Amino acid sequence: GDYVRVHVDSGSWLVHATMKSTLDRLDPHRFVRINRSTIVRIDFIERLTHYYRRWAVRLFDQSEHSIAKSRTARVLAELRADSSITIDVPSNPARLNEDEVKTTENPLH
Repeated sequence: GDYVRVHVDSGSWLVHATMKSTLDRLDPHRFVRINRSTIVRIDFIERLTHYYRRWAVRLFDQSEHSIAKSRTARVLAELRADSSITIDVPSNPARLNEDEVKTTENPLH
């Protein structure tokens, strides 16, 4: 069946629901779906980082999650409206130098 794991400060719960139905019940100004298996609270996003041709979010708990290519434009548009989120982009993503590669190395695949 369809199950969603909900994480909060006090723990996590497995809920019988789909991602879509869960997202439909959440405030769209406070939550964003970044990939097929992850919905995050916008104010829990510390920064956006560009890794080569991919984007990722780093949460305040220091975990990182990839943004799906199909959701990138929508997610970036929603998150750019929130001025508290830092956006890290290499100076010239098409031509990364060795120093930038080291600092933007992606731990996600």
